[in-house]
Amino acid sequence: MKSIFNTSSYYIIRAPLLPVSIYNTYLKNDEIDYSSFFQNKIIEETILTTTYHLYQSLTNISFDSEKKKARNAKESFLKYLIRMSTRGTPYGLLSGVSLGQLAEKTNIQIQEDVNYYYKSVKIDGSWLSKLIHFLESNYDYYQDSYVIWNERNYITDQRIYLDNQTCLIQENNKELVSIKNNDLLKFIKQSLQEDLTFKDLIKLISEKFLINDEQEIKSFIQNLLDKEIIFTSLRTALKKENPLDYLLCFYRDFDNDFIRSLQLIHFEMMKYQIMEIGKGKKTFLRIRELMSHLFKAKEYIQIDTKIQTKNNYLSKKIARNISEAAYLLWLLSPDDLGISTNHDFHYSFLEKYGLEQIVNLKELLSDINGMGYCTKEDKSIKNNRPFLKEKYYYALSHNEEIEITENEFLDLEKKDTIPIERAPLSSEIYSEFYYGNNIKGYDEFLVISPIVSSFIAGATMGRFSQEIDRDIRKQLDNEIYEQYIEYSNENNTEVIHINEIPKYARNLNINHSGTTKFKELDLDMPCSSITLDDLYVGSTFDKLYLFSKTLNSRILFITHSMLNYVLCSNLYRFLREVSLGNTKFIQPIKDDGIEGFNYCPRIRYKNVILKLATWKLNKDMFSSSEKENWIEQFHKIQQFYNIPNDVNMAFGDNRLTINLSNDAHISILKKEIEKQGRVCLLEEFISKSNNDRVIEIVTPIYRKAKSNEKSLMIPKNIYKRLETKREWLSIHLYIDESYQNEFLIQYILPCLRELFDNNHLESFFFIKYRENDHFIKLRLLSKSNDSIHLYHEIMQLKQKWLKESELSTYAIVDYQPEINRYGGIETIEIIEDYFMYDSWLAIHIIDQTFNYPKEFIVAITIIFLINELDISQEEIDEIRHNNVENLYRNNEIREYKNEMVKLTNPRDNYCYLHEKLPKLHQILYNNYKEIEKLKVALSRGLSTPRAHIIGSLIHMRCNRVFGVNRDKEKFVLSIFNEIEKTKKYWCGDIINE
Repeated sequence: MKSIFNTSSYYIIRAPLLPVSIYNTYLKNDEIDYSSFFQNKIIEETILTTTYHLYQSLTNISFDSEKKKARNAKESFLKYLIRMSTRGTPYGLLSGVSLGQLAEKTNIQIQEDVNYYYKSVKIDGSWLSKLIHFLESNYDYYQDSYVIWNERNYITDQRIYLDNQTCLIQENNKELVSIKNNDLLKFIKQSLQEDLTFKDLIKLISEKFLINDEQEIKSFIQNLLDKEIIFTSLRTALKKENPLDYLLCFYRDFDNDFIRSLQLIHFEMMKYQIMEIGKGKKTFLRIRELMSHLFKAKEYIQIDTKIQTKNNYLSKKIARNISEAAYLLWLLSPDDLGISTNHDFHYSFLEKYGLEQIVNLKELLSDINGMGYCTKEDKSIKNNRPFLKEKYYYALSHNEEIEITENEFLDLEKKDTIPIERAPLSSEIYSEFYYGNNIKGYDEFLVISPIVSSFIAGATMGRFSQEIDRDIRKQLDNEIYEQYIEYSNENNTEVIHINEIPKYARNLNINHSGTTKFKELDLDMPCSSITLDDLYVGSTFDKLYLFSKTLNSRILFITHSMLNYVLCSNLYRFLREVSLGNTKFIQPIKDDGIEGFNYCPRIRYKNVILKLATWKLNKDMFSSSEKENWIEQFHKIQQFYNIPNDVNMAFGDNRLTINLSNDAHISILKKEIEKQGRVCLLEEFISKSNNDRVIEIVTPIYRKAKSNEKSLMIPKNIYKRLETKREWLSIHLYIDESYQNEFLIQYILPCLRELFDNNHLESFFFIKYRENDHFIKLRLLSKSNDSIHLYHEIMQLKQKWLKESELSTYAIVDYQPEINRYGGIETIEIIEDYFMYDSWLAIHIIDQTFNYPKEFIVAITIIFLINELDISQEEIDEIRHNNVENLYRNNEIREYKNEMVKLTNPRDNYCYLHEKLPKLHQILYNNYKEIEKLKVALSRGLSTPRAHIIGSLIHMRCNRVFGVNRDKEKFVLSIFNEIEKTKKYWCGDIINE
């Protein structure tokens, strides 16, 4: 089976410190000799450096004791012992990494003697953040560093806003910083066009503003640093592989106790780094003591481990099966494209700005003048695959695993509707490699990990730049770089590596991504290749995009870091989500129909296990928490579901190998269920394989098809607030969508008629909208172009509306016409007049009953509009291409299709429509002069292609009738599409009748 992915020539293996035999021989026994384990110098140092608090507990208990404190300490110790012999995911000295290459045959041999392993020792992010904060809080230490203006600052005429603070200031501070943009701040920003030290800046300020008190200036500067409006170039250290090296080099001419303490810490760390594992206890404790004297922190030292291998080769055949498995998993993944919260933001962007203008990034994301950030919503991604259900039920009834054959794979590929260009450009697949003949016909096999993939190739390698052979790492970096450069050249897109100082200090440890050949945007740090002020956001019909004016190119942000962008700042998250676009990700196999069951059999393709057999346990299964009764109940459950003794216990990303016949392991399981409420048990293959080590494999993959995306013309219009002559009164009426139509007919319509009858109203229109809540946007234009009188009349009515209707609240808001979306300043008033025609039409459609579903009625009105505006066939085809999902609910349209063609035939002023739907015919021709005015306006010079304007008018008509309902709009457009396709062969004329 051909895959859409190629595998890299390189891969990472991740393996635990100890061999599997330790677990099988000692840790599955009922009598575990904890004391002997702790006396082992290698294990003692591993615990000391990984969890200092547990190390202290273990040194203060008797291993023979059964007191609660001793039991808890031994249980925690057991978890770590199991982990360091059964799980390869890197964590301190518990496990490490190595880089391997593909070959004709697999040959992976890990060096047994840990004395050959390499330690990489760095300052932990928790302590490093305190060090940088200290240096930026003391003038003596930052006076010779450069002043850096924070790129995140959003500046209006009056104020400067900053919506993010890093871990260097205060963890998880969500407060918005707002300060007055005075002359002094303007001067500072202007002065920073060139490199300027803090010492020089203070001198300039003193001369410019005639301030003789240097301390006053220093206090002002420090206040800006404390708020991160500016920061120091000392933060460059955070981009370095060895931050302390960089800082000590900067302070090489300093001679004081503090710098000497840093030098001593650095010396001891370098000494500790070259020590064999098991011989560094005293040095480690010495380093910890030195560091704690300067700053107290949760952690002090970060250790990563490079395991030594005798041979490290993976067969090309296995790699090929990994690429096929990745493709199969992609086909079985949910068809959701991109990030759900970004879809909502994209929809709102189109509503506000349209397609024909780009918006400055910082202005767009400002709560003051823009849309703010996407709302974070935990929307569950649903997956419904009848194929999986059928396989599941068959496997259950026959007590078998689920095997996906090559023919079934091919069938899935044929039925797939998502273009392969929506697959990730690159990714990494996580799996475990096993020797053994557990799968018939194979001597080795793979198990795909529960967390299947990363967002990009290279992400897993980012923080391990020092641990991996530099020559091989460089070759892998070049391989990844070439993939993105090829994409960049074909799609006029600049690929930028993005990084930021995270909100939580612990994430500094995984945020470092080594050196990169890409241009960089380093938020909260010096020396970026591009600036935020240079970035703009635009939209196509199906996604947002980022654009740089300086580079004259679209921008794609990537990162070689494993830090989950959801944990990052709102800005970072937005840039990453927009860059991910409409990607369909490779995800674990889940299906709505089978996920609710307590047992799911193994799912396999060839010698790749795509999903492990899974048993779900929850607290409600147990009626007693008393240990003996609980264990008895558990064994009944185990027997009922035929759960094997050797399993992996999983909750989220945490996994632990346990044996269900072992009391100590059962105790761990019991506590986990009582703590979390539920856990999963996964089958494990350690006991069934011939491995002497657990081997996890990270395999970079690249999509073969480098999508040659449709050429995108970047609009020349840059959004700016424009003033029009009209003064509209804009009201937001908050009311649930299910009551909106009733409210329009019973309350808005009588109000409008009264205002027109009293000659107070010139024009109106409405839009249905949703942000957090549903509401109606009502725009009213006074006859005298003075909104005050209208305002008083509406205020008299609103109490009645609040009392009698489902209206919950209201707001008077600013109205900004979408000038560029609708052709420019010359056409906007005519468009607004047409909006009144369209609003009247929508109200009549809502209020009346027809012989056809209203989606068909709206489709008829759309074709009427297109006919009357003399839209060319080429433009109609463009509208269909941009807006229509082909064959959407096509079976529901078939029976009406011919009748719709007849109803939309313009012959004799739509005589057939007049005969069959006289009410609709009448309201289409009411105020027909507005269509005539619109026709003339759309024939002039426009800032927006006419097809795009018509697309927006179609969208607004659907909105006024159906509200914010994408499914109904898609159905209307599908009806429109089917009518247009039929008209190519038959115009609807009745022959020989």
